[in-house]
Amino acid sequence: MKKFLILIALLPALTLATPESGSDSICSLNYLIFSDIVSTSKEHSPRDKNRHCAISCMLTLRCNSVDVFQAGVLKEIYDIFGPGDFELNDLAADTQGILFGNKIFFSKAGGDDECFNLCDQVYPPRSNR
Repeated sequence: MKKFLILIALLPALTLATPESGSDSICSLNYLIFSDIVSTSKEHSPRDKNRHCAISCMLTLRCNSVDVFQAGVLKEIYDIFGPGDFELNDLAADTQGILFGNKIFFSKAGGDDECFNLCDQVYPPRSNR
């Protein structure tokens, strides 16, 4: 029931933009729902913080930073009421990913692979750190 109420609350926002429209409003949520960014990050690393960092980085290459951060906050709010675990460290990993995404975007130094490379340095994909 909680998931349903959260979905109903977010439904109007989800219809504001699509990745193809170029609109920044809720751009991140559309990419999370309609692209393979999440599955690609899961294939790369089983570590939650690495995935938060990489997903935020990749989204920042496609959407504005504020929108990406809002998507991270919404995910943590969902975790409070849903099956996940709310962790402030997830937001820290999201923020690190946003910083990496901006670095890549403005230096034109790469794409999604560079997001994985940078996030792997902070959150090794296969360790207990």
